Amino acid sequence: MHRHSWPSTTLRVTLVTAAALSTLGTSYPSTPTLEHVLSTAKVSARQGELANLQQPVLNYEMATSHDQFAIGYYIGRPKGIDQTFYLAVKDLRRGTWRETTVDLSGQGRTYDRAWLEFGSCSRLNIIGKNMFAFLHYSPSAGTTLQFGQDLKLQHAFYGWIEASFSNGIILYQQSRPHSRYEESDLWLFDSATGYRTKIYPVPPYGHVRREYLRRLDDLKARTGGRRYAENNIGPGISPSSLGKTVTRDGTRELAFVVSYDLMPLYPEDVQKQIVAFGATIEGLSRPRPRTDEIVRDLFSDLVKMRDSAQIVLSIFRDDQDLYAHLAAAQQKYRSDDQLDAFVRSGYWQRVDVIEGLRRVLLSLPQSTETAIYVYQFAPDWRTYHFQELPGRGITSRTALEALLAPAKK
Repeated sequence: MHRHSWPSTTLRVTLVTAAALSTLGTSYPSTPTLEHVLSTAKVSARQGELANLQQPVLNYEMATSHDQFAIGYYIGRPKGIDQTFYLAVKDLRRGTWRETTVDLSGQGRTYDRAWLEFGSCSRLNIIGKNMFAFLHYSPSAGTTLQFGQDLKLQHAFYGWIEASFSNGIILYQQSRPHSRYEESDLWLFDSATGYRTKIYPVPPYGHVRREYLRRLDDLKARTGGRRYAENNIGPGISPSSLGKTVTRDGTRELAFVVSYDLMPLYPEDVQKQIVAFGATIEGLSRPRPRTDEIVRDLFSDLVKMRDSAQIVLSIFRDDQDLYAHLAAAQQKYRSDDQLDAFVRSGYWQRVDVIEGLRRVLLSLPQSTETAIYVYQFAPDWRTYHFQELPGRGITSRTALEALLAPAKK
């Protein structure tokens, strides 16, 4: 079992100016009014029910449940965006509207231990009777505001929702300063009390994570930290990303996928080769891939090579015939107009050519290593136990859900 306390440090993020954010919205004079947006969504609102019905709206997001409709938005002004966030909610059974506002002007303010900053409303969730608006203000950072049934601002957390349970327990991915390689943190948040705790990554670590950390430490030791600096890997960071996430109410279980980024561990030439042939490698890895699909993936990858073609194609030098055809194709085929002719070419339909591609490209190291984490929470949601499982072969939500215990009837 693991117990954790609230973080004691103040969280800060990169600030985005109103002028920069204004580029996210539609340009004047084509900016739609709130009335037009609602009409397009087939939601009615009469004059007098909403204060901003005829105002131009920007950076808006909508959400619907079985009994509520919500829209979060900003108002466009001649000199930019009004830094007030508006939230309007319609009771679909009664046909009545409610609305509220949050002043986001100024800088350096926090609310409920989260950074309160002006940002585009890029997510809106209705969970139970609560509304959650994610305000996105840098590539990997933003704050989620929680509004109660009375639309009063209740809580805030520094990140975005990944999953939830029906009792209002939220799983959110915490925001972080943006860099080339980042680590995903998953937190549990109780919308009823505001309690929050980090649940991933926490010790004891499983084999996949321990081995990954060992390889990172080895890289740092061999390069004296130089490769860390080149790849913008911060102290204590294990580059990873969160994938599919599923929950099961009856057993209070959570399962999610984590992909550990192996690219910083490889020399630059290998990194370029993996990136350059990404689509083709993925196509070759599919069950029973079709030849025409593989060739189309290859064409797409060849077009993207540009200046790194010599480095990228060097992995085929042992097969001079294949290397020569790839080099010629990379130089000649640069547009979608020529794709069909490329696919129909007899050379690229040959079984031995496709097998040559498969042999070389699938010998490249993997770009990621995946693991599955399965959690079960105690009835008070303050304690839990978890296990790490190998992630290979788990590619769908159905497969992930199969790892959870059957729901109790």
